[in-house]
Amino acid sequence: MPLYDVKCGGCGAVKEIFRRYEERDHDLPVCACGETMTRTFLPPQVMRDIEGYQSPIDGKFIGSRSQHRDHLKRHGVIEYGNDMPKPRAITIPRESIRAEIKNSVEAMKARGTFRER
Repeated sequence: MPLYDVKCGGCGAVKEIFRRYEERDHDLPVCACGETMTRTFLPPQVMRDIEGYQSPIDGKFIGSRSQHRDHLKRHGVIEYGNDMPKPRAITIPRESIRAEIKNSVEAMKARGTFRER
């Protein structure tokens, strides 16, 4: 069911209503001020770009997200929380693990607590 915007001509209050297409202008709600609301077109909400700021690195004015990204990349800066994790090479000392398992098995055999299946 489509979502329509209705607006009060008296106080300017805006409300969203669900209506079938055929009934979009029927029985429109009455505002708290007593005026009947009318269907209106409101533009979609668009996220604003970032507020401009002066760079603490070189003092230049940065006015958009793309300038911000380029500026950080140019100066080799990574924002905390936005950095990509670097893959780590996992090194497992396999020989020392094998030796530890062998020593544990030998100790269990010596105590008589090791059973082979």
